[in-house]
Amino acid sequence: MGHLWTAPTTECYEFHTNGSDFDTLIGLYDAVDEVCSGVGIGELACDDDDPDFGLRSRVTWEVEEGHQYIVVVDGYSSWSSGPYDLTIMPCDGGDTGTIDTGTPLDTGEPIDTGEPVDTGTDTGVVDANVLLYDHNSSFHTGSEALDLLGLTYTTSNSTDFVSLLESGDYDIAVLDHPSTDPAGAWEDALVTFVAGGGKVVHGYWRYESMTGLHAAYECTPMADIDTQPIYVWDDTHDVMSSPYTVPDMTEFDDRWGDNGDELQPTGSAYAVAGFSLTEDENRAAVCIGNSGRTIYDGFLWDDFTADENGDGVVDMVALVANEIVYVASAD
Repeated sequence: MGHLWTAPTTECYEFHTNGSDFDTLIGLYDAVDEVCSGVGIGELACDDDDPDFGLRSRVTWEVEEGHQYIVVVDGYSSWSSGPYDLTIMPCDGGDTGTIDTGTPLDTGEPIDTGEPVDTGTDTGVVDANVLLYDHNSSFHTGSEALDLLGLTYTTSNSTDFVSLLESGDYDIAVLDHPSTDPAGAWEDALVTFVAGGGKVVHGYWRYESMTGLHAAYECTPMADIDTQPIYVWDDTHDVMSSPYTVPDMTEFDDRWGDNGDELQPTGSAYAVAGFSLTEDENRAAVCIGNSGRTIYDGFLWDDFTADENGDGVVDMVALVANEIVYVASAD
């Protein structure tokens, strides 16, 4: 996303993306130098990871009063996308300049664009009201997947998840759930949500204790696991192939004490991936129930951060994105 900005004064200005929801890149260009035609100096400065902002980016430049510049914000990779904040301010503080329409910017206050970066992939997802829970997630796989799909969503925490889920405002609940449980009767709230036609994508660690969810998701836990490879059992199924291709996931890190459960689908549920090379009904990993409205993953999304098929999308992000697309399309 490019922003045209006119410098209000001649001095050093700072341009940064701190506060954004994804891993950013930032570039500053001279708009007068015809960057699109390749004439002139074009790029003035660029940055990937700023030492103070982690995966967010920052550049500084001595700008000239009245001169026009283009500030470009992009994602580090094709799966780095979503809402971002762009802050423009003098290096020593003070009033800022304008972007595009001449709207003044308050010093140090970010501009929330709310615009996802286009990944170039047609996800086929219609907009849905999505509630995300990722209270203690380390890698925020759920939000990365939603950003990749270009979906808007509400992020809940441990104190407000139940009230938001019970509000009736959401069609889909996505739970990136490696540790802390939501406060209150969260299991009962999910059971009621599913019974009322709600759609859920859930990765969790203590599933064996949540007996109400066993029936709600149509998946029974068979044994606790340490982190282990996940093998694709049906590579033709949409959850494994659309809109992103998901390979066997054999690279992982054991980041948590309890890493999930081997599963057995029950009722009309079935599995499309498992913890064995060939199908074993007692060792399922990805369990699809309720005619596609629920998908329960018997592992922690945090433990898988590799891109083993080299398509530019972290494989677990691709899987969760596919799961969200699948449940969104279920009747």
